[in-house]
Amino acid sequence: MHNNISFIQNQEGTRVEKHEEIEEEFLQHFKQVHSKLEANRNPAIEKIIKKIPKIITEEHNELLLRPILPQEVDVAMHQLKAGKAPGPDGFLTTFYHQFWEMIKGEVWQVVEESRALH
Repeated sequence: MHNNISFIQNQEGTRVEKHEEIEEEFLQHFKQVHSKLEANRNPAIEKIIKKIPKIITEEHNELLLRPILPQEVDVAMHQLKAGKAPGPDGFLTTFYHQFWEMIKGEVWQVVEESRALH
């Protein structure tokens, strides 16, 4: 089964059913949305930011941004309880416990790469 849009209602409230007409309505809509001039939002953003309390100190920030040692990842992995629900990768913690010596280098690299992205 494929996802299908059988009709839409255009901005005038008319029902549009033909594939080509639906396509054209979407095209016109997104052209209109993306052609609007962008206002300078910096003053509004700065006003909002001033109201947000600073919870993370410079010292905390430095700790968060420092490189992560392989030993820290190793300690964290050993704190995982066996048989827990799978994470986004679908593997149970038992998998990591069983194969840790083989995969710990790659897991640490993934952790370091994700830290470097932020």
